[in-house]
Amino acid sequence: MTKPKTAKGFFFTLLVVILFFFLFVLAKSYMATQQAHESLDGIKARASAMKSFVESMDSDANRMARLAGSRAAASAGLYASNNLSNNISSASAALASLAFNNTLNGTTQCFPVPSDNTCAPGSTTCCFGTQSDRACLSLWSDGFVEKAEVYGMNASFADWSISVSTGSPFNLSVSVAANFTLNDSSAALSFGRVESVHASAPIDGAEDPTYPLFMGNASYHRRILQPPAGYQLARLLYNGSSGGSNGTSSGDSGWAYGSAANINTTTSCSIPAGDKTKILVVSDINASCSEVNDYAGVLFNANLTPLSSVTVPWMNFSAGTNISNLLSNGTRVLMNNDGARHEVLDVENLRSEINGSAYYRPSASAPDFILRLENRTGASANGIASLINRTIAVNKSCGASNGCSWSDFYYFNSTLCSATPGGCVRIRGAPNCTNQSDCGNNDLLHFVIDCGSVPGYGLGNVTNVTCPN
Repeated sequence: MTKPKTAKGFFFTLLVVILFFFLFVLAKSYMATQQAHESLDGIKARASAMKSFVESMDSDANRMARLAGSRAAASAGLYASNNLSNNISSASAALASLAFNNTLNGTTQCFPVPSDNTCAPGSTTCCFGTQSDRACLSLWSDGFVEKAEVYGMNASFADWSISVSTGSPFNLSVSVAANFTLNDSSAALSFGRVESVHASAPIDGAEDPTYPLFMGNASYHRRILQPPAGYQLARLLYNGSSGGSNGTSSGDSGWAYGSAANINTTTSCSIPAGDKTKILVVSDINASCSEVNDYAGVLFNANLTPLSSVTVPWMNFSAGTNISNLLSNGTRVLMNNDGARHEVLDVENLRSEINGSAYYRPSASAPDFILRLENRTGASANGIASLINRTIAVNKSCGASNGCSWSDFYYFNSTLCSATPGGCVRIRGAPNCTNQSDCGNNDLLHFVIDCGSVPGYGLGNVTNVTCPN
């Protein structure tokens, strides 16, 4: 009678054991699944961190390529301007080397300069790293590697390739490529690719070595600067309604440059003594007064008598433009009658550039920055040009008197005006071209510019003679 009970107990125990076994297996499986999920979540988090790190590197690499390119341009310009006997033979390679590790062609780190505070007070040496504030791609990548270690990652850059070319008149094109790898310290994740960056690096502020090389003087410096917005060499102030010279009507040309002498009104001959450096400005004019002709020219609103006795350039203004209220004493202006145009112009920017440092402008006939580093004056589609100043024109004669355009690239390679398209013209209002008599005097040194450069400088309405079409 006990057998059935024993069998029944055995089967019950077996069932319990099997149940506990399945529960144990299920628990282990659940724990393993949870651990797998946790591990996967950790990997996802690390992958996300690595992705953010790579994106940050991508963004900063573009900034660094731009900065390193600009600093390389400044360093190369400074070097070439101070080492006149050691020209840069391959400027693109030199710029690439400077952008990568602040050395010239992988070796030169410092160079001699005059003891004129060029780099540091009293120092006769300049170092590229100091001048660029250590802004170069190799140091940037080293810093990135160190930053990666802080976050438990191992980064590396290898097989660098850097090229620098002229991208536009005032920008270098910097192309950078390197094999980049990023590994998680746990060895669970690894990332690798060719990091490729293309950036545009401004050259504004870099020195133009063409000038000291041409002058043979390392103390002569000129920086590459663009004119500010709205800047003009010849700026229109006011339009007259008619004008001329020698008593003739508006169909004749008559022009003069000088300082305004504003006496407001004169219906009598109470005109202060004048001279040919001044332009008389009056509201009304008694044209029979011979004193008018003591001035370089006269601007007025109405004439009370015929103008036949006026022998100097004149310009009349309508009632809506009261010139005597607009031009104050001492204002320097060019009064310019030229066919149908009757204009009062401000040409002081032009005179300032002729007498000092000039701005640079795009010119497809001029050399670009890289050519200038190599002391070459050939034409480039991305060329830049400036006007030489009077000091150079006086001390470095280009052929016969007034023989070359003052566009720097023509002057530096001694291209005579006769060899430039359209020849050269003189500019009204420039030094020694303040009136028709002086402007025609070939014994004086005149500022001249080739007709091809006239439009780029905005001087088409103030040439002494018309450029051919």
